[in-house]
Amino acid sequence: MKKIVAIAILLLLIGQTVNFAFSSNEIIRRQGAASLQKNLEHIAGKLYLMETNLVFESRGINIQSGTTTISLNDIATAETGWSKLLGLIPAVPNALKITMKDGKVYRFACWWPSRWKDAIEEQIKSK
Repeated sequence: MKKIVAIAILLLLIGQTVNFAFSSNEIIRRQGAASLQKNLEHIAGKLYLMETNLVFESRGINIQSGTTTISLNDIATAETGWSKLLGLIPAVPNALKITMKDGKVYRFACWWPSRWKDAIEEQIKSK
């Protein structure tokens, strides 16, 4: 039993590091657990608001994985919205919807999406 608990704690600790590369003088403004909806899959991971980018880093076992970096300069709007079941059916009002200037949309399920929206808008204005 002690081995199982130790392994579980180790796995939790491993998942807490930042693996993406960023400039040493750049500051993480906000971070939190999130999932990125890509087609039918909700990819579990962590969302970071940096000074110049919004970065999503996948965690755990997902079909799609990796790091998604969104330049704040390319964001047209940040809005709150609904997570979508199967990519179509509004399920829970916990989404942060990022629309890019080129029309591409990213949807993140996260805690307090309105706080994320406000922080992103504030960071864009401060640049």
